[in-house]
Amino acid sequence: MLAQLPAGLVFPGGSGTPAPPPINIRNAPPAGPPIRGGIIVNPPGTPGPAWTPLPVAVTYEIYGREGRRKLPYLEVVKYRNGRYEVLHGDSLLVTDTPSAGFGFAGRPGRWSELTDKSPMNYGLDSDKGVVAWNGRKAYPVPGYELLQLFGPDWRHLIYGY
Repeated sequence: MLAQLPAGLVFPGGSGTPAPPPINIRNAPPAGPPIRGGIIVNPPGTPGPAWTPLPVAVTYEIYGREGRRKLPYLEVVKYRNGRYEVLHGDSLLVTDTPSAGFGFAGRPGRWSELTDKSPMNYGLDSDKGVVAWNGRKAYPVPGYELLQLFGPDWRHLIYGY
């Protein structure tokens, strides 16, 4: 036997059931920009805010050295057995000065000449690009490569923080 409900309460779907109150549903706000930096803009013709990366403030260049001779990155670093490694007897250097490497480093450096993508696409900080010269062209160096070459503290070693 069912228990008697207090006056005003009824089982859902039963006779005399009051209509449920309307539910106020709204869309979630758009996601904010990535944590490492950027600006929110609303370009013409877009329905809502868009995230635009900040310009690259500094470009670091990685290059090699054998004695006093500058070497392209790929003459010093090789990919073997699933890992990037520096060849024995060579040195790997990082600079933010254009005159030290092959002229790609600097403030802001030549990142924007090499790619139209944000450094974040390569696992780098949004305002800091890392490039290397392979003897024919310069290209962005991804974060996973820097991790294998410099270890988990690569940001501190390259960026200096």
